[in-house]
Amino acid sequence: MSSILQVEGVACTAVTTNQRLASTEEQEQLIELKRLCHEDAESIRSGNPEAVSDFKFLRFLRGYKGVVTDAAAAYKRMVEWRIENKVEEAVAMLKASEKDGVIQYPYKMPLFRPL
Repeated sequence: MSSILQVEGVACTAVTTNQRLASTEEQEQLIELKRLCHEDAESIRSGNPEAVSDFKFLRFLRGYKGVVTDAAAAYKRMVEWRIENKVEEAVAMLKASEKDGVIQYPYKMPLFRPL
């Protein structure tokens, strides 16, 4: 069972990662991080709901040692990169190519190009 926190229209649930629950301090930091990244998160939400999950935000928060402003800047760079590189479009294309549980090879799709 998870609890939901709602502050200024931003919802956060208590999340588990690395086999431990987010601490009270981390939950407060998550609220601030999600508030700072709200617009960026909304721009990719429909194509990739896991990219806007509390788990993803907690990974950024922990990766930047609880420094919310650094985590927010990194998250925003990740969103910009995903948009510039059309990641959501690529994921949608891969999902749409699925037939009988098998996804078409990406190199056969026009969006993908050799490295």
